[in-house]
Amino acid sequence: MDVLLWWLIPAAGALGAGVWSALAVRRGTGSGAVHDSSGVSRHLAFRAAMERTGRDPGPGGVSGAGQGG
Repeated sequence: MDVLLWWLIPAAGALGAGVWSALAVRRGTGSGAVHDSSGVSRHLAFRAAMERTGRDPGPGGVSGAGQGG
């Protein structure tokens, strides 16, 4: 009986991992999920904002803070 208990512990863990994995994969496909195209466009906008230097003012005409210029 003890051997059966020791086999049930990893079996329950594997079953729990399988259920968690199925739910984790499924979670991104709901109605509130971010689609790839909007995620990529947000990433590109972020990269463009990070590549601006202090000498190159952004759309608002404000140069980088703390650049002394």
